[in-house]
Amino acid sequence: MRFYLARKLPAGYAAVPLPYKLFMLFGVIFIAIVFIYYTQLVVNQLKEKTRQDVELYVGLYQVALNDETSGIATNLIFERVISSVSFPIIFADADLEPQYWKELEGVPDGMAPDADSASLRKVRAVLADLAAQGRSVEIVSNNRLFYRMFYGDPKLVRQLQLMPFVEVSVIAIFILVGFMGFRNIKRSEQRNIWVGMAKETAHQLGTPLSGLLGWLELLRSRLPAEPNVGESEDLPTAEILSRMEADINRLERIANRFSLIGSTPALTSVDMDDILSDAVEYFRRRLPHSGNGLKILFERYSSRFVKVNRELISWVFENLIKNALEACDSVSGVVQIKSDICNNGKTVCIEVVDNGRGMSPAEVKKVFQPGYTSKKRGWGLGLTLAHRIVEEYHRGHIFVKDSSLGNGTTFRIELPLADDSNAES
Repeated sequence: MRFYLARKLPAGYAAVPLPYKLFMLFGVIFIAIVFIYYTQLVVNQLKEKTRQDVELYVGLYQVALNDETSGIATNLIFERVISSVSFPIIFADADLEPQYWKELEGVPDGMAPDADSASLRKVRAVLADLAAQGRSVEIVSNNRLFYRMFYGDPKLVRQLQLMPFVEVSVIAIFILVGFMGFRNIKRSEQRNIWVGMAKETAHQLGTPLSGLLGWLELLRSRLPAEPNVGESEDLPTAEILSRMEADINRLERIANRFSLIGSTPALTSVDMDDILSDAVEYFRRRLPHSGNGLKILFERYSSRFVKVNRELISWVFENLIKNALEACDSVSGVVQIKSDICNNGKTVCIEVVDNGRGMSPAEVKKVFQPGYTSKKRGWGLGLTLAHRIVEEYHRGHIFVKDSSLGNGTTFRIELPLADDSNAES
């Protein structure tokens, strides 16, 4: 089964240890349970207090109805006690028709004779809901049912029921922000290490390279005076010196590439296929040393101009091709480079395809992480730097399009096309 990765993990991404993840997960769950339990305890106490208040009000009302001065006492209890409650109540007659209501959400306090039809509809809907919950008390006097008093939860109860979710959400957001901040700090530290290492490497290479160039010029200056010195059956001394110079120049380019890491590179409009051709030719000249059966396939197409830093983007392709060649069998290995216009003509898509050993899903997830390598030698920074060059410096994308063990790997790079006005013919 082949493995597909739609996008990439960010370079510098460091996986959080599983025990830490589990600790944070169960910690948040535990805090949520504690909050919910305690809040529910308080809510239940408030509900019980509301029920007791309702029974008290109903008892007072019933006593007033039995009093000789029931009219005065009833009005006094209604005006001073019932009207001062702070939770939803509805007084309904024996036919469950609302007569008086208070503290209903979205409905003004009022009485049936004075209410409009819209308010009455809302009150009846609330009454039906409270009746279904069994939240009512009968007001009886002399074995006669006068009213049913329906009651709901105070507004404070409804607010408290939301509190655990608000608190857990705030804690979760705080943890998430802290985690992201920690990860960004760690990535920034890693980035600074790479930049410092790259610049130090360039600095250290500079001195011996200058010396090698000086010695090369000295050898070349002596060549005309001693034309037969160093001649061999295979290559003349001049050719050997020329190849030495080419390799030293390449070392200079490598040092220059390292020095560009960490700074803002200058971007120019160049033909992408020119860059690919140079990279392919460089490795084709070295194929006899890598294996007689290895092949690199590449076919030029029409010009496709992109705004890039030529040195850095060449480094990326050389890195990908080198990795592909090393992953292939020395007899039957094939590396194919494809270039095409994609994403509705907005980008150039380059794919480096090999028929090597491939990667497992776990390896694909770690392929851009600094320090990761499947080789016995190497620092594991090549693809990390390639990721940074493509993503940060060129606003492109680089990712593993396709890979599975035994079936090779396809790396894909997407770079935005340059404006036609900036293209150099």
